[in-house]
Amino acid sequence: MRERLAFSLSSGLIFLGIMSAAFGIFAVQFGPVWEVPPVLAMTWLFAGVVAILLCLGASICYLRGNRFRSLGPRYRKIFWMLFSFGFLVAILSYVLLPCLWVRSHPLLSVVVRVGFVPFTATCGILWFLLNSRIPRPTSGK
Repeated sequence: MRERLAFSLSSGLIFLGIMSAAFGIFAVQFGPVWEVPPVLAMTWLFAGVVAILLCLGASICYLRGNRFRSLGPRYRKIFWMLFSFGFLVAILSYVLLPCLWVRSHPLLSVVVRVGFVPFTATCGILWFLLNSRIPRPTSGK
């Protein structure tokens, strides 16, 4: 039961981190073309830091959850794939400089603005589906 809760919590933290980084990228797409307002830039920077911290919190849940041993190797692979993707999204949100997309890649900027809500909804649905498939512990009767 403890490992099931730890998996649910860690996968939720990773998805929240991905959504946080996506929100930071989304936030800097608004504003004038010639500059990024300081409030939006701070939101972008803060969202990336939050995403990295949430991924690190997920790794702590992994360690505290006894590395999901009772759930089997499938769930460990799923965790590490999610963790890698979440950490990669958080790092790339800084490296790719989305604050410049309004001017340098206007089509990509529009895609980010339009696709943020469906992306966030998809993350929530994936988390729900992933956690509904976790095997329930059997009683020893």
